[in-house]
Amino acid sequence: MSKKGILLAALLLTSMSGSATALEAKLGETVVTLTPPSGQCESLSEYSAEERQQREKLFSLGNIKLLGQYANCEQLAKARTEQVLFTDYAMYTIASAAIYAKAPAGITREICAGLRTKTQQQMNGINKMADRYAQYALGDDIKLNETRLLGVLAEEPAACYYAALMKMKVGDKEVLRLSVNASVQIKDKVLFYSLHGPNTEVLATLLAKHKANVAAFIAANK
Repeated sequence: MSKKGILLAALLLTSMSGSATALEAKLGETVVTLTPPSGQCESLSEYSAEERQQREKLFSLGNIKLLGQYANCEQLAKARTEQVLFTDYAMYTIASAAIYAKAPAGITREICAGLRTKTQQQMNGINKMADRYAQYALGDDIKLNETRLLGVLAEEPAACYYAALMKMKVGDKEVLRLSVNASVQIKDKVLFYSLHGPNTEVLATLLAKHKANVAAFIAANK
């Protein structure tokens, strides 16, 4: 078997087992373990050194540091031999200013409160998102490269979950991507952990998937 064939087989085996290797990020004096989302594999290493630098620079323009990037393992394997439109991917990021700062306990509650005020929500819960999501699902009023915040979905002691829709251009196509984002407190840091899917994904399903991802992330850092 060729080297490419061995790598492809290994990647497919990883996707079937639903596991991948956890990475570590050093944020000031704090070390955080980044666990892979279920069914996804680390994808940043697939980029050339120049492409990684360009991607990191793009994030830095928004004062954000990209810590980890993942994609559906099967789609990632196919992308090595053919053009693939990724529909299932995730990212870990952190605000540049937060890398060396210590976050106070309970900061995610404040994040949720601020997001509810921004989206004029009086209470959280996925049922409240139904009308808002249906309104934007076709994306007719969302501009290219615009991210539309849908609102807070759920809150846990160390995590705040909220949804967004973004219209982006992939090749010559304009596509919508639905994301469930989690602001997660790990030790004395707050990281942003986002799970992205096609806009046809059921919001409740994507939230359930990401709650399991976040639970694994928190457990790995206790």
